[in-house]
Amino acid sequence: MSQYCCHNCLEPAVLTMFRKFARGISLLQSLTRAGAMLCKTVSLALLALLAMSAVAQADNNWSGANSYFLWALSDSDRGAHLRALANANIKVIRIFVVHIGNGDKSTSASGTPDVEEWAVGSYQDGILSKIDKLMYECSQLGLKLNIVLHDRYSLGTWQHDGYTKKYGDSQNPVSFYQNAGGDFDNRIRHILAHKNPYFNNKAWANIPEAIWAFGVQNEGRGHMDSYNGPWTWFCDRAAVIRPAIDSKIFVTTGGGYNWRDSLQDANFQCKHIDVIGLHSYDGYGALTNNLPTAINKAKKYGKRVIYEEFGSTGNAQAGDISSQGAYCNSMGVPWFPWQFINAKSGDYEYYTNSNAWNTHVRLAAAALKVASQFTWAGFNYTNGGSSGNGGGSSSGNGGGNSGNKGDWDFCTTSSECSNGCCSSQYSGDGKTKCTPNGTKCVTAGGNKGDWEFCSSSSECSNKCCSSEYSNDGKPKCTPGGSRCR
Repeated sequence: MSQYCCHNCLEPAVLTMFRKFARGISLLQSLTRAGAMLCKTVSLALLALLAMSAVAQADNNWSGANSYFLWALSDSDRGAHLRALANANIKVIRIFVVHIGNGDKSTSASGTPDVEEWAVGSYQDGILSKIDKLMYECSQLGLKLNIVLHDRYSLGTWQHDGYTKKYGDSQNPVSFYQNAGGDFDNRIRHILAHKNPYFNNKAWANIPEAIWAFGVQNEGRGHMDSYNGPWTWFCDRAAVIRPAIDSKIFVTTGGGYNWRDSLQDANFQCKHIDVIGLHSYDGYGALTNNLPTAINKAKKYGKRVIYEEFGSTGNAQAGDISSQGAYCNSMGVPWFPWQFINAKSGDYEYYTNSNAWNTHVRLAAAALKVASQFTWAGFNYTNGGSSGNGGGSSSGNGGGNSGNKGDWDFCTTSSECSNGCCSSQYSGDGKTKCTPNGTKCVTAGGNKGDWEFCSSSSECSNKCCSSEYSNDGKPKCTPGGSRCR
């Protein structure tokens, strides 16, 4: 017998045992392969579910508006702006605490001094009182304010406030940025502590229902490329704001004047800043070249970005809003064109009678249908108003457009007015006139006043019975409502 075992030499029982063992090995291999495929399938399914969950939970994108002296406009003019924005689901309005001249840009603005118009530390609170009222009006329409606490161009460029008297009046205000930090921090504290009588005398720092963010300064250190001091201004000021305000209110830089300033690492690395404002008037190409970098930096440091200022003049406005607004939507970044204001003169201004406004409304509606790159703390950017309505009038406005009287013609009933609303709501002499965007309209129907309980819109003089802004969920005659029974 050979020293090597051969197949024919094995006993039948032994052969049977080996065959069973071999079949077992084969079965085990098959089960292992099947198990691996099953694990892979389950893993892919779980990843898909997680991805769908992430999309479902992502906040929608949105658009805001710049209207930096909206608080200075007449009551009627301001009201028309607010209703137009609310109806278009453009829910965050960026304003400045800054000197405004009487009739600035040929608007209805009343002249108002800055908080520190004549001297640092000598506070003039008239401007804050005007913003108090705007704040309340916004809260009634589901709007919020992005309040910028100072404008860099008040330091000797367009305005000359109290800081120019102490630190020098110059278009290159190096002394201010080197030495004024303590005084500016006191300005911040004074504004944040201001009490709003429309909110039970709560300090501004504690009114998240009307304030979306506080911005340190509009374009701080803008146009100062020759000044190479440490980039700490925004973060040092934010360190005063962040611990003093409600956690639901954001802190923003206020924006850099160009991509270089906006993308400074120190802005993103600062633990006190929540949102970095990006400003650029260099057009679509510059936006597509730089916005991905901004998003990546924001993700790296746990921040958010908004494209907070951009725009063009004249006939180029609509095209600029269209191209840049659409790109921001594709990237999931909120955007704010410059600026929405009813001005008879100016350059970058646009209002509801323009192609630029119609384009803004259209792209703002599109923004709400895509996911943002960032979370926005649960603020409802879509409540109140139809996203497709570019005209600024709500469904509760008046009662039909059967009349032929024009805006501000005298009237006795809304049926006489082409705008559908005969009212004394914004009338300086108390007489009823055909009131554009009015909500307290004279009709032949119901006579219940604002906020009275109701069951149908026909009972309400403002023609809108709704629970849209009702704290207790009960339907009331709702001024400016859009979800009417």
